[in-house]
Amino acid sequence: MKRATNSFAVHGIFSLLAAFALLLLFLAQSRSLLSSLSAQGSPTEIAVEHSVPLTLSLALAFGDGNGAIMEIRHDGMDAAHVSIPQEWILREVRGRALSDIIADPPAFGFTRWTIPADATVSYRMELVPSALTAVNPSPSALKIRLVKVDLTSDRVERDVLLVKDARVKVW
Repeated sequence: MKRATNSFAVHGIFSLLAAFALLLLFLAQSRSLLSSLSAQGSPTEIAVEHSVPLTLSLALAFGDGNGAIMEIRHDGMDAAHVSIPQEWILREVRGRALSDIIADPPAFGFTRWTIPADATVSYRMELVPSALTAVNPSPSALKIRLVKVDLTSDRVERDVLLVKDARVKVW
Protein backbone atom coordinates (compact mmCIF):
# COMPACT_ATOMS: atom_id res chain seq x y z
CA MET A 1 0.00 0.00 0.00
CA LYS A 2 2.82 2.45 0.78
CA ARG A 3 4.46 1.75 -2.56
CA ALA A 4 1.33 2.81 -4.50
CA THR A 5 1.05 6.06 -2.53
CA ASN A 6 4.71 6.99 -3.19
CA SER A 7 4.31 6.14 -6.89
CA PHE A 8 1.24 8.39 -7.09
CA ALA A 9 3.14 11.29 -5.44
CA VAL A 10 6.10 10.89 -7.81
CA HIS A 11 3.82 10.87 -10.86
CA GLY A 12 1.99 13.91 -9.54
CA ILE A 13 5.25 15.84 -9.08
CA PHE A 14 6.43 14.93 -12.58
CA SER A 15 3.07 15.95 -14.02
CA LEU A 16 3.26 19.34 -12.31
CA LEU A 17 6.83 19.87 -13.53
CA ALA A 18 5.80 18.99 -17.09
CA ALA A 19 2.83 21.37 -16.95
CA PHE A 20 5.10 24.13 -15.63
CA ALA A 21 7.63 23.50 -18.43
CA LEU A 22 4.85 23.68 -21.05
CA LEU A 23 3.60 26.94 -19.55
CA LEU A 24 7.10 28.44 -19.74
CA LEU A 25 7.47 27.27 -23.34
CA PHE A 26 4.12 28.81 -24.27
CA LEU A 27 5.04 32.14 -22.67
CA ALA A 28 8.40 32.21 -24.44
CA GLN A 29 6.82 31.49 -27.84
CA SER A 30 3.93 33.94 -27.49
CA ARG A 31 6.21 36.90 -26.74
CA SER A 32 5.98 39.62 -29.40
CA LEU A 33 8.81 39.98 -31.89
CA LEU A 34 9.31 43.61 -30.98
CA SER A 35 9.75 42.80 -27.30
CA SER A 36 13.02 41.07 -28.19
CA LEU A 37 14.61 44.34 -29.29
CA SER A 38 17.08 45.71 -26.77
CA ALA A 39 16.48 49.39 -27.56
CA GLN A 40 13.29 50.84 -28.90
CA GLY A 41 12.21 54.31 -29.78
CA SER A 42 9.26 56.14 -28.31
CA PRO A 43 5.68 55.42 -29.39
CA THR A 44 4.70 57.06 -32.68
CA GLU A 45 1.80 57.54 -35.05
CA ILE A 46 1.25 57.45 -38.77
CA ALA A 47 -1.74 58.93 -40.59
CA VAL A 48 -3.18 57.70 -43.88
CA GLU A 49 -5.36 59.95 -46.07
CA HIS A 50 -7.30 58.38 -48.94
CA SER A 51 -10.52 58.97 -50.84
CA VAL A 52 -11.77 55.38 -51.33
CA PRO A 53 -11.40 52.17 -49.24
CA LEU A 54 -7.73 51.24 -49.18
CA THR A 55 -5.44 48.43 -48.08
CA LEU A 56 -2.11 49.67 -46.73
CA SER A 57 0.68 47.10 -46.48
CA LEU A 58 3.35 47.72 -43.84
CA ALA A 59 6.42 45.48 -43.63
CA LEU A 60 8.84 46.03 -40.76
CA ALA A 61 12.24 44.31 -40.88
CA PHE A 62 14.70 44.54 -38.01
CA GLY A 63 17.81 42.68 -36.86
CA ASP A 64 20.49 42.78 -34.18
CA GLY A 65 21.06 46.52 -34.39
CA ASN A 66 18.64 49.20 -33.35
CA GLY A 67 17.79 50.27 -36.90
CA ALA A 68 14.97 48.91 -39.00
CA ILE A 69 13.31 49.29 -42.38
CA MET A 70 9.62 50.02 -42.89
CA GLU A 71 8.19 49.29 -46.32
CA ILE A 72 4.88 50.91 -47.29
CA ARG A 73 2.60 50.24 -50.26
CA HIS A 74 -1.12 50.41 -50.96
CA ASP A 75 -3.60 48.87 -53.39
CA GLY A 76 -5.40 52.08 -54.33
CA MET A 77 -5.87 53.34 -57.88
CA ASP A 78 -5.11 56.92 -56.77
CA ALA A 79 -2.35 58.37 -54.66
CA ALA A 80 -2.54 58.01 -50.89
CA HIS A 81 -0.98 60.42 -48.42
CA VAL A 82 0.95 58.91 -45.52
CA SER A 83 2.28 61.07 -42.70
CA ILE A 84 5.23 59.47 -40.91
CA PRO A 85 7.79 60.71 -38.37
CA GLN A 86 10.23 63.08 -40.03
CA GLU A 87 13.13 61.03 -38.58
CA TRP A 88 12.32 58.16 -40.95
CA ILE A 89 14.65 58.47 -43.94
CA LEU A 90 13.54 57.62 -47.48
CA ARG A 91 15.54 54.57 -48.52
CA GLU A 92 14.10 53.10 -51.71
CA VAL A 93 11.29 53.54 -54.23
CA ARG A 94 10.06 50.66 -56.41
CA GLY A 95 7.42 50.56 -59.12
CA ARG A 96 7.47 54.30 -59.84
CA ALA A 97 10.01 57.04 -60.53
CA LEU A 98 11.56 58.73 -57.52
CA SER A 99 10.12 62.04 -58.76
CA ASP A 100 6.59 60.59 -58.36
CA ILE A 101 7.08 60.33 -54.59
CA ILE A 102 6.41 63.78 -53.15
CA ALA A 103 7.23 64.91 -49.62
CA ASP A 104 5.63 67.98 -48.07
CA PRO A 105 7.84 70.06 -45.79
CA PRO A 106 7.97 68.56 -42.27
CA ALA A 107 5.44 69.93 -39.81
CA PHE A 108 4.86 69.03 -36.16
CA GLY A 109 7.51 66.27 -36.39
CA PHE A 110 5.89 64.51 -39.37
CA THR A 111 6.45 64.43 -43.11
CA ARG A 112 3.45 63.90 -45.39
CA TRP A 113 4.39 61.70 -48.34
CA THR A 114 2.31 61.27 -51.49
CA ILE A 115 2.55 57.64 -52.55
CA PRO A 116 1.03 56.97 -55.99
CA ALA A 117 -0.59 53.70 -57.05
CA ASP A 118 1.81 50.85 -57.82
CA ALA A 119 4.60 52.36 -55.72
CA THR A 120 6.46 50.69 -52.88
CA VAL A 121 8.43 53.02 -50.64
CA SER A 122 10.79 52.01 -47.85
CA TYR A 123 12.12 54.10 -45.00
CA ARG A 124 15.05 53.61 -42.64
CA MET A 125 14.48 54.26 -38.97
CA GLU A 126 17.19 54.52 -36.32
CA LEU A 127 15.00 53.03 -33.59
CA VAL A 128 11.91 50.87 -33.92
CA PRO A 129 8.99 52.64 -32.24
CA SER A 130 7.94 50.91 -29.02
CA ALA A 131 4.35 51.27 -30.24
CA LEU A 132 2.82 52.33 -33.54
CA THR A 133 -0.66 53.81 -33.90
CA ALA A 134 -2.36 54.36 -37.25
CA VAL A 135 -4.81 57.21 -37.71
CA ASN A 136 -7.43 57.17 -40.46
CA PRO A 137 -8.89 60.69 -40.82
CA SER A 138 -10.60 59.72 -44.09
CA PRO A 139 -14.27 58.70 -44.18
CA SER A 140 -13.39 55.52 -46.13
CA ALA A 141 -12.28 52.30 -44.47
CA LEU A 142 -8.59 51.46 -44.18
CA LYS A 143 -7.29 47.92 -43.94
CA ILE A 144 -3.72 47.53 -42.69
CA ARG A 145 -1.74 44.39 -43.50
CA LEU A 146 1.23 44.20 -41.16
CA VAL A 147 4.25 41.92 -41.47
CA LYS A 148 7.03 42.08 -38.86
CA VAL A 149 10.25 40.18 -39.61
CA ASP A 150 13.09 39.55 -37.17
CA LEU A 151 16.06 38.99 -39.50
CA THR A 152 18.22 37.39 -36.79
CA SER A 153 15.75 34.69 -35.74
CA ASP A 154 13.72 34.43 -39.00
CA ARG A 155 10.51 34.88 -36.98
CA VAL A 156 7.60 36.46 -38.83
CA GLU A 157 4.37 37.89 -37.42
CA ARG A 158 1.39 38.87 -39.57
CA ASP A 159 -1.69 40.84 -38.64
CA VAL A 160 -4.61 42.54 -40.37
CA LEU A 161 -6.38 45.55 -38.86
CA LEU A 162 -9.45 47.50 -39.96
CA VAL A 163 -9.60 51.24 -39.22
CA LYS A 164 -12.67 53.40 -39.81
CA ASP A 165 -12.90 57.01 -38.54
CA ALA A 166 -10.50 56.25 -35.70
CA ARG A 167 -7.02 55.28 -34.65
CA VAL A 168 -5.78 51.78 -33.97
CA LYS A 169 -2.74 50.35 -32.25
CA VAL A 170 -0.72 48.52 -34.91
CA TRP A 171 1.76 47.16 -32.34
